[in-house]
Amino acid sequence: MNGFGYLLMLLLAALLNSSSATYPFSSGRCTTLAVSSSARLVNPCVGAVNYAYYLPPGVTPSILEKRARNALNNTMLLQMSTTCIQSVVQWTCAKIYLKCFPKIDLTNATSYNYAPYKALSQVYGIPFQRPCLSTCQSVGTNCAKIYLSLTGFSASLCTATYDYSYGDITAVKPMRYDASNDAVNKCFVPQATPVVGMSEAYSVSSTSPCSGFIDTILIPTANKLNVNFTIIQAPGTIQKVINTQMTTQFATIPAFVPTSCYKALIRYQCSIYFPKPKKHTLLQALIYGGLTSVQATTVAATTLGTQLALSSSSFIVPEFHALSICQDYATKCAKLLPQLVARNPALAPNCSALVSGTTYGTRQFPTTNQTVNLLSVATGVTLPTGPPSLTFRFKSGPAPIYYNETQLAPLVSSYSPSCPKGFVIPEHPNHANNVDVTGTACAMACM
Repeated sequence: MNGFGYLLMLLLAALLNSSSATYPFSSGRCTTLAVSSSARLVNPCVGAVNYAYYLPPGVTPSILEKRARNALNNTMLLQMSTTCIQSVVQWTCAKIYLKCFPKIDLTNATSYNYAPYKALSQVYGIPFQRPCLSTCQSVGTNCAKIYLSLTGFSASLCTATYDYSYGDITAVKPMRYDASNDAVNKCFVPQATPVVGMSEAYSVSSTSPCSGFIDTILIPTANKLNVNFTIIQAPGTIQKVINTQMTTQFATIPAFVPTSCYKALIRYQCSIYFPKPKKHTLLQALIYGGLTSVQATTVAATTLGTQLALSSSSFIVPEFHALSICQDYATKCAKLLPQLVARNPALAPNCSALVSGTTYGTRQFPTTNQTVNLLSVATGVTLPTGPPSLTFRFKSGPAPIYYNETQLAPLVSSYSPSCPKGFVIPEHPNHANNVDVTGTACAMACM
């Protein structure tokens, strides 16, 4: 078909489509995602989708949001590099949020995108652009082979066809991704947004309750804080939510608590909220999972083991804080504990507590190295190098971390106890004439 003949067919199809009540796109609409911190908490595509997208008839924004959240709520993904996470987010969001064609008028089919079906000798327009092929290919380039293997990603996904007609044309399907990679005129790539994996630096500021105690923290998945949150978040988001919760709890601490008790209490609470991140390789996982060192090394040296980089690929697991931290709090605040717990039951020390969600009796405050779960992996996903029954566990070592007092200096310097009317902080705490209020920093004022 020559260019003139194709143009005639294009005009004829446009006229038919614009007058047809069954044309599947005209009752949809182009809209945008709300950009706010609250929206980002529940939708991982906020920020990435910085364009007007097509909302099909019968589909609501909340439906697409749920699709995005479900597709990206993969704890295994959080173990990957931030470059990999960004690529997977862009790829996933591109499939869910199709960018509206430039200058589209949904009531006028002549403004539609006819290029995808033209390659199939079909005169058919769609009101959106296809994702660029690079959005799919970047996942294979930027993600570790172990992730690609466990999630079933392969290069064939990038060359698959797709029905963009919503069932209107079933005989042929265009390529799902536009190989031109022309993001200016033909296809689109969602914006790369900052993301964080399983660990990040703790932000030190006057409003950070654990400043001076910790530096690097393991990030819990956001849905553990709120089931509606997406697990992939921007840097600093989850620790900010936790800091807010902690600040609310600390507001229940009486002002007359002595500095030694206050410091021990803060240290205890920070150790609960923020375990340390610890890296382990998959080779170590094979050993901890039941194989001998020789067996694990043999598996890692196989062709598949080499392809998956078992000797170098690593995962992050929690390293819990030492038992002495809890015991120190229980001892230094012993006389005030009834009052503290009456104000806030969460302040009760539990030095034998087990970590919520673990299945091996993992202790919140260990006295030695212990074995902990790796992470939640999708049901049925097993490492292909071991038997199906192999359970992967990681040691939290190499040893419990005991924090010394000097690391808490910035934290403690911002705290000064105060006393209610009729009581004072004694200038000479050990003076024989003091009438101390047991367990507090206060004494009765002189008459």
